This record gives sequence, structure tokens and C-alpha cells, in this order.
Amino acid sequence: MTRRNYIAYFLPLVIVGLTAGGTVYHLLNTEEKEYVEERVTVQNEVKVTKRVPTSDEDWGKVDCPLEGLSIDHMNLYNYLSEPTINCTFKISVGGKFHKNYFDGQKWICIDRKYKIKTNSCIVLSFGISSDWSFDDEIDSVFGCKVYAFDPTIGQRDHNRSKNIMFYNLGISDRPGFMRSGKVDSYSNILKLLNLENAIIDYLKMDVEGSEFKFFSDVISNTPNLLKNVKQIGMEVHLPGHQGAAWQHFQRLDCLGFKLMFYGYNPISPVRKVNGRERTTLYEVVWGREAAW
Repeated sequence: MTRRNYIAYFLPLVIVGLTAGGTVYHLLNTEEKEYVEERVTVQNEVKVTKRVPTSDEDWGKVDCPLEGLSIDHMNLYNYLSEPTINCTFKISVGGKFHKNYFDGQKWICIDRKYKIKTNSCIVLSFGISSDWSFDDEIDSVFGCKVYAFDPTIGQRDHNRSKNIMFYNLGISDRPGFMRSGKVDSYSNILKLLNLENAIIDYLKMDVEGSEFKFFSDVISNTPNLLKNVKQIGMEVHLPGHQGAAWQHFQRLDCLGFKLMFYGYNPISPVRKVNGRERTTLYEVVWGREAAW
């Protein structure tokens, strides 16, 4: 679908969505940079549960109360299957067919509140492998600047297109080398790109477990860098990481990143435990509601 046809198709939906209700946050006033109260609906009643820090605060000093992981891990799995904010208009970007399944797509919310502006947006894409479909579609449909990273595919730094810049580099908790190649921290990568103060419209991460090194570094050491991120789309690998995942996800929630979408990766089997579905490989999207 061309950019012109794509916009023509979605514009009527977006116009309808401008008046759509259902938001679960309270905007204090038009001058506020953040929504400072989280609200949840319980049996049709809205109650304030906890405060979300503003952009003016030091997120490194935010005290996030954390719950322990239950023996059966059900609080983690319940969290991953219970989105807490709505997206009226979400689209699937990228992906390709394999023998008997479709994989590689990421969901993006294009609701008005996220203000994704054509030809004026930034996407960070960690993890490419042999599938450029997400990056190419972001370029062709939205005209975003896409910064793509993968140290495992044997390619040098290059420009794939006018808008897609590739780096032979991976994400980790510190600079160094792994078997796959060179890696670096999120903060250093932002410095490399001169994006420390830029708004990141979408942070995509499909890095085969290294997402937990990203979390352990950023959430513990440089959480303020997340203030400029609107949405995070991630493939989450749970085996061996359940405890860390639960701690990181609670901190994300505390900082205002709310689960907006979840799905099961098609290569991972789904089973039922205590009547609830669970798997080992999730596709999730967190959104941060703010006055962008």
C-alpha cells in the first residue's frame, strides 16, 4: 500500500477516533507534560491506584513498590495477558510468511495521543536477522528515520535507504563484544546517534534475550532516557528470566509504560495452567500516555 493510499485509508478512522472515549487516564490540564495519576476500572468504578512520575522529576529517584514473583509465576503471566490501556487504532507493521506461520510483525498504536507525524518520526529497531520488513514498511508508509541494529548478520554500517541507517552493533548493558559481535549500552548508542534529547516514536526490540540486559541497564542506571520514548514493541523471552522480567515490568509500569498489546509468538507452543493460557515467547507493546 502506498503512503498516499495508506493515509487515505486510515484518515477517516483517525478522525472518528478523535472523539472516541475510553481513556483510563486523567489529564490535569493542557500545560501538563505528563499524566500524573494512573486510573484503573474495577467493576465499572474508577479508582486512583498510584501516581505516575512527571517528566520534570528524576526517574532515578522514583520509589517503585515491587511485588515478589509468585511460586507459580501467575502474577507475571496475568500481567502479560491483561492490557491496562486501550488503543483505538493499532496497525501491524512488517512480518513475513514462513512455512506455516507469519512472524516478525510489530503492532503500533496510531491514536492521536501518540502524534506519529509522517516524515517527522524516529524509530529505533534492534534485531534484524534476515527480515527487513518492519523497517522497510516504517520507511515506505510513515517516512520515519529508522536506526537499525544487528551484530549477527555480517553487514557493515550502511544506509539501506534514504531513511534507514544500519549499524553493525547490538544492545547490551555495557560496551563490549559477544560471540555475535560488538554491543553497547542504550545510553552510548543514543550518544552515537545524537538522539539523547530526541523523541523516539517507537522502540522495537527483537534481540533474543538481550532485552533483559537492556532493562537491567536502563531501568537501574539511566531511566531518564525513557522519558522520550512513546511506545516499546518487544519480543520477550521468558525462560530463565521470569524473576527479572517481573521486576522490570513492574518498574516500567511504575514509570508510566502500560501494557497496551500482547500476543503469542507463533513458534512457541501455548499451554493452559490453572485455566489460563501461557507461553514462553510473548510479543508485547507498552505505551506511555503523555502530552506529546
